[in-house]
Amino acid sequence: MIRKLIMPFIGAAILTLFVAGMLTSCDDKDAFVPETDLPAASRTYIQTHFPDVAISQVWKDKDGSRTDYEVTLVNAAFLEFDKNGTVIKLESYAGLPQSTIMPNIYEYVTVKFPTQKIIKWELEDNRKVQEVTLLMGEVELRFDLAGNFIGFDN
Repeated sequence: MIRKLIMPFIGAAILTLFVAGMLTSCDDKDAFVPETDLPAASRTYIQTHFPDVAISQVWKDKDGSRTDYEVTLVNAAFLEFDKNGTVIKLESYAGLPQSTIMPNIYEYVTVKFPTQKIIKWELEDNRKVQEVTLLMGEVELRFDLAGNFIGFDN
């Protein structure tokens, strides 16, 4: 008899905990935001290196104390910025603009791989290494922050 009385309360308690857990996991940490929410440095970077390409969408990604902005342009290029507006990742299968790549990295790639496009650039290893990906079989090259070739990524 007591069991029949307690079971509905236990079921309701479990359901309440489940709903509460779902609500707290969806606390608007990640959301699409207007491009005006981008840090000024990010907007300037996009205007400088992608002057004729409009922003399609901006995704604000919060993970603990880290905030990143993931930007998709109408030409399908993808850019990622940290909370200060510093670019940390670029990707475009049409090839990245030359102005987005350090001159000595761009020169290295054009000399060693003259028929290839750089389709991806990102900071790796706690922002101590620049990695570029070439269209050819997605070859990945690693450079230090000064743009000196370190080697290939395995």
